Amino acid sequence: MAILSDYELPNVFSSREQLDQYVTDRQGNPLPAIMMEFTSHSMWVNSKALELAGIDESVQDDPDRGMIYMRDPATGKLNGIVLENAGIAIMEHAYDITVGSFVIKSCL
Repeated sequence: MAILSDYELPNVFSSREQLDQYVTDRQGNPLPAIMMEFTSHSMWVNSKALELAGIDESVQDDPDRGMIYMRDPATGKLNGIVLENAGIAIMEHAYDITVGSFVIKSCL
């Protein structure tokens, strides 16, 4: 386990680019993806999900509002792990069927 900001996250998935390569359509184009960890305090999102939610590298953490965007310590780039309300905001965007940008599928 890697300890990040007092959160324990599995070290299996380390970057949004890693998720990008697995979540594509048949032509290899990226599809938006969100994975929620079991306590619902963090989510792992890919580059397409960040793009469709309007989040880019200029986003800043806002701890007072619970908006935390984890970054690669070596590059400073978003790594796709978002904590607390940052994840909720992306999930709410995904559930907004009027946006039409995300397709919700169950893995069950």
